[in-house]
Amino acid sequence: RFSKAANDNTAAAARMAREYDRVNKSMIVMQRYAVQVGAALAAAFSARALVGAADQFTKFNNSLRVAGVSAKDMAGVQDRLFAAANRNGVAIGALGELYSKAAMSAGELGVTQGELLRFVDGVSAALKVQGGSVEAASGALLQLGQALGAGTVRAEEFNSILEGAYPIAQAAARGMDGMGGSVARLRQAVVDGKVSSEDFFRALLKGFTTTEALAAGMALTVESSLNPLSNSFTRLVGTIDTEFGVSG
Repeated sequence: RFSKAANDNTAAAARMAREYDRVNKSMIVMQRYAVQVGAALAAAFSARALVGAADQFTKFNNSLRVAGVSAKDMAGVQDRLFAAANRNGVAIGALGELYSKAAMSAGELGVTQGELLRFVDGVSAALKVQGGSVEAASGALLQLGQALGAGTVRAEEFNSILEGAYPIAQAAARGMDGMGGSVARLRQAVVDGKVSSEDFFRALLKGFTTTEALAAGMALTVESSLNPLSNSFTRLVGTIDTEFGVSG
């Protein structure tokens, strides 16, 4: 009996030794791989790229602070905006600026933070439906922000939205009472000075429901699909920099 137990212990010890040797070899391979990956990352991302990502994240956070986002709400708003940007292939910086501009008009519009986030969700979906780059729509987004803060939507602002971000104008036409989904009819109402900023905002929230459904069924273009990668890299570098202050 004792002999059998001794043999069993010897066999178990041998199995443990083999397992230890296997794990040890695996760890050596993993360490070598980690060194190779680290070298590749260092080569791929220059100091300028890393600092640029950290700066972009700082600007994004600053736009939220200017918009009045409190410290306790910051993480939640960040998560929501990054989710919308990545879902629709939009650069995060553009959504941060749009949120900031809309938030500055929130008092006059009488809207909540939740409604502002829904508005940004809708705009990002509209940009996906349009299929162009954010840079191409940057003028329209600027005019959209101005339209929300002007009290009354002006023809110049609406025309810019028509030219640079047509799906946004479509959403407003769908959501505004009496327009029957007609962009031409809405434009005439704007020219006549009959569309207030608050009515325009509320119409967008309503009309964006259809826009988001359309966007959900569309694939990202190759160009747009690179934005989620860039956004994630920016957030990674920015979060590390915020935590450890390494950009200096």
